[in-house]
Amino acid sequence: MVKSTIHPDKITYNESKQVDNEDIGYAGTRYELTGLDTRFEITLGKEKHTYSSHDVVFFPIYFIHDNSVHSKIGIVEIESNNLLTNIYSNLLMTILMILYLLLNIRLKNKH
Repeated sequence: MVKSTIHPDKITYNESKQVDNEDIGYAGTRYELTGLDTRFEITLGKEKHTYSSHDVVFFPIYFIHDNSVHSKIGIVEIESNNLLTNIYSNLLMTILMILYLLLNIRLKNKH
């Protein structure tokens, strides 16, 4: 389980890598990331209102492999009252964290 960054004492997310049932067949926007001599794509799943009672909306982040959704690699959570103003800044921060993790993995593999 992963604790929410908005309400860590109230919300925890399951760490499953499975694609959510409601996201199967969903064609979300693809984001291409390039860094560390690696190119990969991610997409967001549908907006989830599971924690709307805590004013939190979240989107699963999926890794795309061979032109299809492969696995869930994280989430982007947003306070629902700031949804439009925060979605892209939260997505950017999440992408930067993914690139940081890839860099650490790559550096460890070189040693």
